Amino acid sequence: MCGFEITKNKTFPAYKKGWFTIYNQDCEKLGVKKGDFDNKEQLFKYLEFKNILVKDKSTYYYKEEKLGVKKQVLEYLENEKIFRKFYKLLEEE
Repeated sequence: MCGFEITKNKTFPAYKKGWFTIYNQDCEKLGVKKGDFDNKEQLFKYLEFKNILVKDKSTYYYKEEKLGVKKQVLEYLENEKIFRKFYKLLEEE
């Protein structure tokens, strides 16, 4: 995981912190290559932060649709059409 902090910025609010995952080794088990980002995990976090995905106990919902626990939602986001659908929802916010 890599962290960053914006201390001065002319176009966006300053003093923001965040994290993202970047892989430094190839890993067949995870299906990633060196230098890849974990976009599904990041999208999931933003969807939860923006309350597009709502958590009830350990289960996540999109509107009235039950998506399951976090692991199932991440598998659900592996479908490129679904990934783009949720990505567009974030862009519209």
